[in-house]
Amino acid sequence: MKFKEVVERIKPSREEEKRVSSVTRELVKKLSRVKDVKVIVGGSDAKGTVIKSKPRRDIDVFVAFDYKKYSDRTTEISDVLAAHLKKLRIPFKRVHGSRDYFHFTDKKNNMFFEIVPILHIKKASDSLNITDISPLHVTYVKKNLKRKNVADDIRLAKAFCYAHNIYGAESHVRAFSGYALEILVIHYGGFMNFLKAAAKWKKQIHKGKLLIDPEKLYNNKDAIIFHLNESKLIGPLVLIDPVQKERNVTAAMDEGKFSAFIDLCQKFVKNPSLKFFEKKEIKADQLRKTLKKKEDLITLHLDLGKGKEDIIGSRMRKLFDFLSTAAEREGFSLRRKIWTFYPERNVSHFYFIVENPTLGAYMEKQGPPIKMEKAVQGFKKKWRSTYTKKGRLYTKVKRSFTKFDLFLKNSFEEKVKSEKSLKVVKRAVCV
Repeated sequence: MKFKEVVERIKPSREEEKRVSSVTRELVKKLSRVKDVKVIVGGSDAKGTVIKSKPRRDIDVFVAFDYKKYSDRTTEISDVLAAHLKKLRIPFKRVHGSRDYFHFTDKKNNMFFEIVPILHIKKASDSLNITDISPLHVTYVKKNLKRKNVADDIRLAKAFCYAHNIYGAESHVRAFSGYALEILVIHYGGFMNFLKAAAKWKKQIHKGKLLIDPEKLYNNKDAIIFHLNESKLIGPLVLIDPVQKERNVTAAMDEGKFSAFIDLCQKFVKNPSLKFFEKKEIKADQLRKTLKKKEDLITLHLDLGKGKEDIIGSRMRKLFDFLSTAAEREGFSLRRKIWTFYPERNVSHFYFIVENPTLGAYMEKQGPPIKMEKAVQGFKKKWRSTYTKKGRLYTKVKRSFTKFDLFLKNSFEEKVKSEKSLKVVKRAVCV
């Protein structure tokens, strides 16, 4: 299958690249006036793998401070850069993090710059902050783009994942970062090879994880599990960073997104189509057509206030997870639970396909095993009517809610009341 049509659609035009390059060069020129720094353009723009996914162009710019001069006072470089941004009259917003960085929006050219202070290092082991390593990622990818069409193959992988909300390592997405997709396409030798390999990933799970070490920095898979920090092994996919063996590039990967990607690859490999590159909004009418007998679709529509996309998205995801867990704990069976977030419109939707939208007046509450005499006595003292089933004590408790829509509405309202961070929700409609 030829992907020329897709590449032409997702690849920025020469005119756009010239405009972006011109504006970026001007900013780099200004920042280069700062003493003892080297200014480096990062991200997809520097690598030549950017895709047209947003109306606004987002660009990373790293201001690398001299290592010898600042390695023992790295906490100062954010303040130093902030002072120079003021002198250069660049209107910026300071963002707090492990090391503060800066946002600059060029409204005239519809461009957004993330200006990040780092230490100028030559090898990953010298880094004092995760961001220090970013330019090394650029070097690695660019070195591997010499093979024909690799850059376009990476664009295809990004567009494929973007269309299905599996592109982005942000806390509200928890899927593939651009760098992860770049590594994987390079590793497998192209877009189709990557998808064909991913379609078979479930057969390659080792001790509950898919382990990929592109540069063979470890002797074997067991060595990866043994040496890698436990926090790096949480997700389903362990992708060893080619420039930093202690890092799992996909540590933030969500289990559901991982499984969804494998399923998509299997479908695509079986029947390739350009439709897989088309981003489609999930809509209630479409979901209603999939309902089985006695099921119901309940939708929570949320109008949100303005704010940083990652922060608001993360809050919505946590709220969605809370409501889903609470519903299942209450006894509702959710065949499908989907949440969408459209930051450009400040809107989020929660969709629940409920197998049992109406429950009985009472629910079963589990007690202790019969052999735990003290616990049994306490349970019987608390609950007048108890019974035994499979060696364990139970009782019947009256439900607060028997209908899912009422439960959802009440649980949402209570959660918003108790958490100030959820005041970002301006209006909510449950249908």
